[in-house]
Amino acid sequence: MKRKSTGNPHPSGIGMSRSLNGIVSGFFLLVIVAGVLVHRLSVSVIHDADLRIANVAPTRSTVTEPERDARVPVPTTVTDPSTEPSEPIRRGGDNQIVHVPVLPTPSLAEFVTFKPNELGHIPVLMYHAFTQNEAYLDDWTVTPDLFRQQLQWLYDRDFYILSMADLISNKISVPAGKHPVVLTFDDSSSGQFRLLENDTGEFSPDPVTAVGIMEAFFADHPDFGRGGFFAVVPTKCFSYDDEVTTCEERLTWLAEHGYEIGNHTWWHQNLGDVSDETFRSQVGDAKLWIDERVPDHANRSTILVMPSGEYPAHAWQFDMLVTGFPWEGHTVQMTGVLSASGGPSVSPSSVAWDPWAIARVNTDNAILGHWQEQIDTGGMTLYTSDGNSSTVAVPDDLAGDIVDQFDAEFITREGRFLLRYDAAPIDDQMDLQFDGVVLAIDRRGAFIRRKVPRPGPIPQAGNPFQPHWCRSIAAGNDG
Repeated sequence: MKRKSTGNPHPSGIGMSRSLNGIVSGFFLLVIVAGVLVHRLSVSVIHDADLRIANVAPTRSTVTEPERDARVPVPTTVTDPSTEPSEPIRRGGDNQIVHVPVLPTPSLAEFVTFKPNELGHIPVLMYHAFTQNEAYLDDWTVTPDLFRQQLQWLYDRDFYILSMADLISNKISVPAGKHPVVLTFDDSSSGQFRLLENDTGEFSPDPVTAVGIMEAFFADHPDFGRGGFFAVVPTKCFSYDDEVTTCEERLTWLAEHGYEIGNHTWWHQNLGDVSDETFRSQVGDAKLWIDERVPDHANRSTILVMPSGEYPAHAWQFDMLVTGFPWEGHTVQMTGVLSASGGPSVSPSSVAWDPWAIARVNTDNAILGHWQEQIDTGGMTLYTSDGNSSTVAVPDDLAGDIVDQFDAEFITREGRFLLRYDAAPIDDQMDLQFDGVVLAIDRRGAFIRRKVPRPGPIPQAGNPFQPHWCRSIAAGNDG
């Protein structure tokens, strides 16, 4: 006989179920409360971190965020195009993540002392023959003693050796306050470079050649930099009587010691008026010859030095240098072309810059002496480095020889930062403008907030998280 069911066969389960439900509910309530507390704590920590970041005077620049004008758009992400982005920092009530680029912070003393101006001129010196016999001197030949004197003159005036590749690419890594100078050597004669064998079987440059003189000078003046650009003619290649090394060994030595090897055509053919076939073979054969012998770090086969300084009379041949032409299964295209005159080169940040017509200064007494006098008397504005190849520092007041060469958009077109500043310090500080809000930089290099804006309109375009110094800084923004 079945027993009639009178309800739950386990009456004690009701209490257990209710207890479990209460425990679970309480647990979830605790989780929610804890989450709110953690969120508030994290916001407070982030805020405190931002304050610490904003108020510490760093060795590299950290710029405090200005009060943003409503007319200036706020990007969601800011990236310095020339460097890897730094760690993201959360800023502002909108909780946007921005990348603040890391740039060196110049001190007030550095700016007042050096007055960087990276719109100034860069001398590209041109050397040809070297001789110890003064009877052979002419406008294209110098003695070892004269070359040493010219190097000393450059060193005494704070010049610093720059590579041709860095000039053309505008990656000018020169210490702050220094003036870049490029040394170029045409024709690859033995007076420029010759290797001698010593008693131990090792090879070193002849001390009276250009390379031997430079090596000794660089060793005695390590703060002068080192290097030189050699426009090599393959049919010469520093050949000399009783030579003990091959052309390839000489090129290898130069490459291993920081020198550059450039294109000077196959046998120094004047390209002023030649057939297209001759034009292509002279430039193309020389390029392929260099490519086969010179490692990439020293290979400048796409930088052409015009023989005798003569440019093609046929416009389409010049276009071939710029756009490229096929030769022996390769594309031959130049990235730079050097002339044989013109005076000191304009800055690659100047609107007058033309990488296919780079001016040079001949080093005879008359021409070089003229420019030395201009430099010594302040008649020419020199490029003065700010020490950072990612930025272009230009003072507000520009001298007459470069005032027409400034254009913010041109400078920032490749992602560099434009730094404009007032060279006159005020009350031990230097005013800087940060999207309309004036900052100052003190002697420690720390940025200080100032509430009084400079006269003039607030830039309508710009990035409030990029370090704007007086004018536009971010690429493409012309405030």
